[in-house]
Amino acid sequence: RATGGSADALPSIAFDGTSLELTYRLRDPALDLEFSVEESGDLNNWSDATVELVGSASDGETTTMTVRVPVAGGAAPLRRFVRVTANP
Repeated sequence: RATGGSADALPSIAFDGTSLELTYRLRDPALDLEFSVEESGDLNNWSDATVELVGSASDGETTTMTVRVPVAGGAAPLRRFVRVTANP
């Protein structure tokens, strides 16, 4: 759920030539939820993505997370989907 009324509250994704970089925001506290990043090539079959934490910052109400998802072989796939899931 987006928090706030600006576009800054929406997740963003960028490709830098070797990886996808995903930035998203979470409410503080996250009420004992575990968040994970998943990837898919077809939107039907999802698996846990290998991620590298780039950074995180909290303002006391939300935490902004930035993670990097490497692209196999360093080349952009024709289709690559990434999502954040929340599980109790």
